[in-house]
Amino acid sequence: MNKDFNLFKQGAISGLHKGWNGFLWMMKIIIPVSFATMLLAWSGWLHYLDVVLKPAMGIINLPAAAALPLIIGMLTGIYGGIAAMVALPLTTKQMTLIGIFLLTAHNLIQEGIIQGKSGINHSLIEDTLLLVALGLSAFWLYVPRLLMAVVAVHILKLSHNLINCQTKITQLLQKLREQF
Repeated sequence: MNKDFNLFKQGAISGLHKGWNGFLWMMKIIIPVSFATMLLAWSGWLHYLDVVLKPAMGIINLPAAAALPLIIGMLTGIYGGIAAMVALPLTTKQMTLIGIFLLTAHNLIQEGIIQGKSGINHSLIEDTLLLVALGLSAFWLYVPRLLMAVVAVHILKLSHNLINCQTKITQLLQKLREQF
């Protein structure tokens, strides 16, 4: 019994230590990214970039300011993208679209590095071997994820539009029933 308790105690201490280190690692990303995003928004630099970013962001039905969390999320990961997103004045629908995009296309560069450090580097090896075997460049590691992120955002936007349309039709039918 004492052996089981010691094993549990050792596991709990190890888990708490790893959890605390993970928390600190996330805070090292979230706090500076949130602060930098807030400074960019406050200083007005984001408004200067609107002209350049508006057409690209129009493809996925987001305002130009949403480019910052997307870029940060694609480079640093979901946590950085979320940290940048919450520092900007975005609607719930816009945050949902950004979240869907980031879930599909996050950590484009870091993912291979982190997997290599953790010893689980299957995608870096498998994808590279697959690309070499097919004679394709590394370009194809990133482009499909970005395209699928855009497609996922459009599908979500269409579903929101269909739900809104269905709600309006239901309300109209109820009004017609009340009149007759």
